[in-house]
Amino acid sequence: MQRCGLAVAIASRRNEKTGERMFAPRFFILPAVLAALFVAGFAGLSLDSHGATIAATALILICGIPHGALDIEVAMTRFGKSSHQDKMRMILFYLIGAVAMSLCWWVSAPIALILFLVISIIHFGSDWQDGVDPFLGVMIGWAIISAPAFFKAEQVDVLFAMLTSTGDEGTVAGMLAATAVPALLGSLVFLALAVSRADYGVAVQVATCLIAAIFLPPLVGFALYFCLLHSPRHLADAFRESGLMSSKNKVITCLAVTLLSFGLGVIVYQWLGAGDTAPRLLRTGFILLSVLTVPHFALEIIMSAKKVSRVEAH
Repeated sequence: MQRCGLAVAIASRRNEKTGERMFAPRFFILPAVLAALFVAGFAGLSLDSHGATIAATALILICGIPHGALDIEVAMTRFGKSSHQDKMRMILFYLIGAVAMSLCWWVSAPIALILFLVISIIHFGSDWQDGVDPFLGVMIGWAIISAPAFFKAEQVDVLFAMLTSTGDEGTVAGMLAATAVPALLGSLVFLALAVSRADYGVAVQVATCLIAAIFLPPLVGFALYFCLLHSPRHLADAFRESGLMSSKNKVITCLAVTLLSFGLGVIVYQWLGAGDTAPRLLRTGFILLSVLTVPHFALEIIMSAKKVSRVEAH
């Protein structure tokens, strides 16, 4: 409780210091797009068709890959490294993580899917840890992932079947759905705390993400959060924290990594063999995203631990 109170106090001082408006225009982007999607659905546009699934997957990849493209440069800056040998070691670390996740998909798709979901929950929780206990932030990431499995069980079963192709999708989806209620309750506690400290912009974002996760088709609801909040926020942080590069080189690096990743995606798509286009594209997209997420997440954990140890040392 003391830690939570201290975090709230720190966040309050930060808001007073920066003078940031609680209802800055960026806070309205998510609810505006959510409202537009609801209107489109009522107007007859199918948001759970194969076309919508492919479009959502494409948007997730287009927005998701660049936000981790500067990981190596951010790490170099955080750790105070600048030599080519240090950069090569970090790249090697990144490649080992990517290869390990690739092998996991090859050995057991259901285990790879479960691992990817757990990593995603923890990773997305980092979006909501400013001013509250970190556990409550994880609850929101958990709710965003698990709520569709509870409220849209059949659709999640279909998606997981496309991803695993083993017949175990019902078990994985059921395990995820069983955790939805506590995750949503924890998210509501976070929401109440945000309102209590007059952090209305964050409260609007959390409420919008939860409504999207509950009422929209799973991939569309996830794309709303991932493309309009998570990826832009992390990409902005990466541009700010990769101080060793010029802005031009940062943009070039993001484009190069994105193109290289899509080239890898083409190889994965061909490796999956024959089959319907939509399932192959979905599985390709999520395998590619997970392969890139594992080293991205691991590096983030290491950098966070380094930051904490440095703060404690002072």
